[in-house]
Amino acid sequence: MRIILDFDQSEAEDKEKLREVLQLLLDDEAEAPKKTSRSKTTKAATTKKTTKPKEAEVSLESVEKLMRSKVKAHKAEIKEKLQELDAANLAAMAEEDYADFYEFLTEL
Repeated sequence: MRIILDFDQSEAEDKEKLREVLQLLLDDEAEAPKKTSRSKTTKAATTKKTTKPKEAEVSLESVEKLMRSKVKAHKAEIKEKLQELDAANLAAMAEEDYADFYEFLTEL
């Protein structure tokens, strides 16, 4: 799905808010197939609980919220970290990487 919108520079704040909403919609759409695959979800949840209990406390929503607050000032660093984690965007990030990415964002 691709949506193209045209904004004046004076509408930059509205553009950013709309971009965030659209990104959340795309993130939800990208996660839908993950929820239907029980074996992958169960395996990831088991691994997460046994290897890094701290990860269970970090949700996608908390990472999204923190990233929104940091992206304007640290866009290049965030893109670089996403590449290190083999994720094109937050929706493509593996659940086991949420805690690491959250920690990275807090250190920015």
